[in-house]
Amino acid sequence: MPHILNSIRDIFAYSSKRKRPDAQQYGILNAANNEAMLQFAEACVLQQMAPWADATIKLREIQPAIDNAVENECTIFVIQIDGSSATLKDKAQAAYFRTVGAPMQVFEDRAYHYWQHISEALKLAPIPGRFEIAVDTGDMRGDCSAFPLFTFQKQRGSRNILLPDHEFMEYAYFENLPHETTEYEEKKTLASFYGSSTSGGLPITMEAAVNLEIPRLRAAAFFKNTPHVEFSITQLVQCFGPGVEEYLRSLGYGGKVVDWSECLKGKFILSLDGNGATCSRVSRALLSNSALIKYKSENVLFYSDNLIPWLHYIPVSEDAEVLTVVAEELNHPGKYKFIAEASRDFSAAHLSKQSLLLYTSKLLNSYWNKFVYT
Repeated sequence: MPHILNSIRDIFAYSSKRKRPDAQQYGILNAANNEAMLQFAEACVLQQMAPWADATIKLREIQPAIDNAVENECTIFVIQIDGSSATLKDKAQAAYFRTVGAPMQVFEDRAYHYWQHISEALKLAPIPGRFEIAVDTGDMRGDCSAFPLFTFQKQRGSRNILLPDHEFMEYAYFENLPHETTEYEEKKTLASFYGSSTSGGLPITMEAAVNLEIPRLRAAAFFKNTPHVEFSITQLVQCFGPGVEEYLRSLGYGGKVVDWSECLKGKFILSLDGNGATCSRVSRALLSNSALIKYKSENVLFYSDNLIPWLHYIPVSEDAEVLTVVAEELNHPGKYKFIAEASRDFSAAHLSKQSLLLYTSKLLNSYWNKFVYT
């Protein structure tokens, strides 16, 4: 599916004042929006199923591999689908995994959210059969080529099949958030990041901390005492070895968690990967009246490759590029307002609860047709 907004003319159109439609136009607009939602969902499903296009396997053939993964991996759960209902199957090994220190409550909570989400999606389009899917609720699952595994993020090129990330469900699809009243032009010219020291699953050793080998620690050091950029490590996690956390605290890292409202005070919200792709940081930034500055990443969510750089977000590869963006906004106030507007439109059109349920429904039906139905 071609992007709806992909020409220079379309991009600059966002810089001009858009007229509010009158009442007579709403019926036409709603029909067009529903069609666009359907096209987007179908395009995303094609993207997720493409790596399996040439596969000839059926679920009955790979069931032993799925059962083995569920038994040996603390983050993999099974959801059984039967027509218009879904059942989250008990994980018999959960008690054992707790004894070896696995954060099972986190993984189980995510699995519960997926069961609820899938149950609601099946009401849109029941599937005429009974089958099981394997869902990995962990952060850093590698490519699974033995069988089609559902995850919420992956590295670009992986065969894993992406569901909407669990933070949509945990935040009730952001439907209950207070409406943001501060417009882009009323905000401070500030780019901000408040988050943890997550390090892509790698332990933060003393050597890694001192040499700034962790991207978020590197960025925090680079932007320290820099006007118009606030990059704050508010939570220290994944520290490994004696003295590492104390050393980082001596540098001013760690402290209390900062409310999301602080991010909304600035014109720019920064996203830099931690344990894989950032989830609600990106989706909430797209929903806001601020513009998203997104560091280059090979970790993707189900909709990531449909975001257009320089329209829905500002792409950067290096820390210094953030300073360039901020300087341009200072010299030309309102320069990036069109990105805040376009990203908000993208969120409204494609990341609403209705859109996410439609995508999940289409995805499950595609999985059924490919791997189950004969």
